[in-house]
Amino acid sequence: MKLKALSRGFNPLLYLLTACLVSMLTGQADACIEYKKYDKTKAIEAARAYRSDRLKNVRFETHDLLDYAETLILLDSCLKIDRKLKNSLDNALDVLEEADKRQCQEEDQKRLHYLRGVWYQKQGNMWKEAVKEFEKASSIASSESTLQILSLYEWGRSLFQDNDSRKAISVFERVLDCQYTSLDENYLRFSIFDDYLVGDDALEKISECYENLDEKSKAEDTRRMICRFYPCSDKCPNDRECKK
Repeated sequence: MKLKALSRGFNPLLYLLTACLVSMLTGQADACIEYKKYDKTKAIEAARAYRSDRLKNVRFETHDLLDYAETLILLDSCLKIDRKLKNSLDNALDVLEEADKRQCQEEDQKRLHYLRGVWYQKQGNMWKEAVKEFEKASSIASSESTLQILSLYEWGRSLFQDNDSRKAISVFERVLDCQYTSLDENYLRFSIFDDYLVGDDALEKISECYENLDEKSKAEDTRRMICRFYPCSDKCPNDRECKK
């Protein structure tokens, strides 16, 4: 099928410009400062191109549907404040449900569960549903993949939000087991990691879990580990020395 520019496949440029949009809307503009010359317009154009082709009954492959759903999720903050735009596009969950009805390859299946988990997270009160989706994604993805690391991290974060700090710790520890290298540069940017590392973020969450469990000494020990293993992390009080 013939789609408009930026609508077929998920171009790394689209990852970056939509990441920048999400970052600016959430007060994290520094996460993609070098891409500030791009704006939300191109991402919206891409979403509208998908929508246009769907109205024409153009057949979408599974990965096309996932690309479209991902674009919609990345634009979520914008859609919440622009009702006219929201009404002109599809609902991301509906697109994911359509993809789920198809025979998905393993790679598409794990991505589908990850994206659905992110959608549930963004609802603000569907943490149990998010937990189930990220757990499913983690069971499919390989331990070497960037998506596996992010699935584990978001699984742990959803457990934390659902007040299951003990289990969240065990999941974040799995992130540490497989994450001592940087993420792929085109990783799915729903969580913005400025330094492409997740280990320091996982340790910070483990520390917060121990705080919730009133295990203060373990929380403090975990914070020290951040400075030991990630001395230049913004999660470490000593990171200023690394930025001089």
